[in-house]
Amino acid sequence: MSNIGVAYFKKRQFQEADKHHKGCLDIYKRLNGEYDISVADTLNNIAVLYFGQKLWKDAERYLLDSLKVYDEIFLGEPSSYVGGALLNLAIVYRNLRDTDKAEPLYLKG
Repeated sequence: MSNIGVAYFKKRQFQEADKHHKGCLDIYKRLNGEYDISVADTLNNIAVLYFGQKLWKDAERYLLDSLKVYDEIFLGEPSSYVGGALLNLAIVYRNLRDTDKAEPLYLKG
């Protein structure tokens, strides 16, 4: 189902993509609990969907949520998942013209 959301995103059908990603998020939370890699990845996918629409504040919210989940999963240890989400968040802050928040994330990611 998440792949369906990605396919709609690639076709720039953002409402359909959003619906499928959020449906996946609900299913993953129900099946696996809040702190699961599928939950974090889907939160990150929703944020990327909002990138495509330049909805930076919405993207920020989902990225912060994904980072909380990744932090619980990886116990604060470095991982490529966390690095990717940090870089995505840096891009959001750059687009919000908040370089004070963006720069350390680029370095950490």
